[in-house]
Amino acid sequence: MSELLEKVEPIAAAMRKEVLRDLEKRIGPSLDKPWSELSQEVAGVAGALEQSNAWRVQDEPGAIYLKLGCLLLSVYRTLEPLFGDHQELLDVMKSVIDKVAFRGGMEAFLLDRFGISPDAPAEAWDQLRARFLERGRERYGSSWIQEPGIRDERRYFVNVRKCGFSDFLLDNGARELLYLLCATDYAWGDALEEYGIRIERPTTLSEGSDACRFQFFKMSE
Repeated sequence: MSELLEKVEPIAAAMRKEVLRDLEKRIGPSLDKPWSELSQEVAGVAGALEQSNAWRVQDEPGAIYLKLGCLLLSVYRTLEPLFGDHQELLDVMKSVIDKVAFRGGMEAFLLDRFGISPDAPAEAWDQLRARFLERGRERYGSSWIQEPGIRDERRYFVNVRKCGFSDFLLDNGARELLYLLCATDYAWGDALEEYGIRIERPTTLSEGSDACRFQFFKMSE
């Protein structure tokens, strides 16, 4: 395990505890195996994934997101044999991913990610254009490569050429989990409409394109 992975372990431990506690509450009573046994299996699979993928880590954000990816994939692989209905498991995983992504609530997410506050809705468009790339680079690190595109008074485009989650999950044969992670964009995208901003994402890395194209449009004056 790399030094960076070790450094962010306290953050990852808190994240694992929260995710596993939520899963136990949601599905633990309906499974045949004791949850204590399952959680140990999850930890073992996650640890093995971290070791085999440690080479991906280049900075602290990358270490945090690798640990998150390993946790989600380990939960998925551990629980998959216990679910007769594959879609039911994907629905469970979607709820887990949404809870992790928006654990502070949508308002907190928009403020942290874009600098958008409900107390200053008229500033949302300017905040988005000023903060999207800057905060994206701070938040995700070098495992993500984002390039600016069109920028004018009513359009703001960014192309994500490299995504740490996409690289990790596709290389580990878990495209279905990547789709669930990509779906979180629609949740905050819907929330942006309250601020007069519409988002389109016509292509994604998860579907084989050369970029995830985030295209923002100002809807009102």
